[in-house]
Amino acid sequence: MVRLSRSPLVVVFALAAASFAMGCKKSEPKEVVSLAPPESEVTPGVDACATPGAVDDPMSAAFFPAVVPGACLDPKGDTRTFGERAKSTLEELCTTAFDGECEVYRGFGVKRVVGVRYVENLGKQGTVEVYVNQFATSAGALGMFTKRVVGESDPSDAQAPKSFGAGERSGLGTGRGYVWKGSYLVELTYTNDDGTLTQDAFKAAADALLAPLGKAIGANLPADATPIPSVSALPVGSLVPGGVNFFPTDGFRIPHLGPVAEGFYRDGAKRFRMFAIARTDANDAKADMRLFKTRPKAKPESGIGDEAVSVELNGGQGAGGSSYVVARMGSTILGVGTEPFASDATLDDAARKTRLTGLAQSLTHKP
Repeated sequence: MVRLSRSPLVVVFALAAASFAMGCKKSEPKEVVSLAPPESEVTPGVDACATPGAVDDPMSAAFFPAVVPGACLDPKGDTRTFGERAKSTLEELCTTAFDGECEVYRGFGVKRVVGVRYVENLGKQGTVEVYVNQFATSAGALGMFTKRVVGESDPSDAQAPKSFGAGERSGLGTGRGYVWKGSYLVELTYTNDDGTLTQDAFKAAADALLAPLGKAIGANLPADATPIPSVSALPVGSLVPGGVNFFPTDGFRIPHLGPVAEGFYRDGAKRFRMFAIARTDANDAKADMRLFKTRPKAKPESGIGDEAVSVELNGGQGAGGSSYVVARMGSTILGVGTEPFASDATLDDAARKTRLTGLAQSLTHKP
C-alpha cells in the first residue's frame, strides 16, 4: 500500500506509517470531529462511478465536478466543511485534522475549509482527498500556496513540484497537487491500496488523476483580477519556473516587514535570489528600508536608487542565509542576493550591485 502524509511530497509506505503512528501519540480532544470520511469501499472490477456522489455544501458545490476522466465524487462519501457558515468550526478542524499546522493556516488567514473525496472507477483502488481552503485575502492564499510548493526546498531540483496549468499557479509533485486562484488554495492528495504498484506506477496513476482534477476545480473557482503588487514587481527574466515564495508579512523573519515576494533565479551557470516589496506609499517603503539598515552588519551603499544597503538576511523559507544588496526606488524595494543552494555558482558582491543598479535605473525611468 502506498500513501502520502499531509506534509508535502513525502511518499509513506505502510510499514513506515505504522511505525510513525506508534511513536507519535496525540492527546484526545474532548469532542472528536473526523475530517476524513469513512473508508471508501472500492470493489475491484466494479465501476464505482456508475452513480457519482454529490457535494451538499451550497457555497462550494459548483467547485467540484461530479466526474473527471478516470474518477468521480465518492458515491459513499460526504462533504466536510469547517469555518464560516459550515457544519463544524475551525477549532474542531484544528483538533482533528491539521496535524499541528493549524496556526500556520490561521496565520495566513484561512476562514473556511471544504473536504471531499474522489474515487477511481473500475476498481483501481485509488482515491483523491481534496481540500479547498478559502482565505481572507488572495495574499494569504498565495502565501500558503508557496509555503506548500516551494517552502524550504530548491524549486530548480528535478523532484520539485511542477506547474500543470491550473488556476493562477499550480504545483504537482509525487501524489500531491496544489492550485492557487484568488483567495483559494486547493490541496489534492492521491492514495492507492494496490500493493503491487511500484513508486513509478504510483506517480503515473496519481498524475493522471491529479492534473485534470486540479484543472477542473481551478477553472470553477472565482477569479480575482487584483494583482499582488510585490509579486508583480518581481523581475521575471531568468526566474526559475515555479520559483516564488510570498510572505504577506514578516518576510525574512523580520517582524513587520512585507509583503515580500522572493524569487529564485538562474542566469547561465549562476544562481541567485531576488526579492521585491511594493508599497503604495513611499513612507511605508522607507520604514521597511529602515528595518534593513538596522540589521546587524548592514553597510550603506551609494549610487543605487534612492537609498541602498548591503545586508545579511535569512533566506525567507529557503535554506540558510544570503548576502543581499537592497535598494529603494520610491515606494518599491528590490534586493539581489546569493543563492544558499548553489554557494559555488552564485553572484559575487560586484555582480549583485551591477544587476541591482540596472534594475533601479529601469524602474526609476519608467513613465
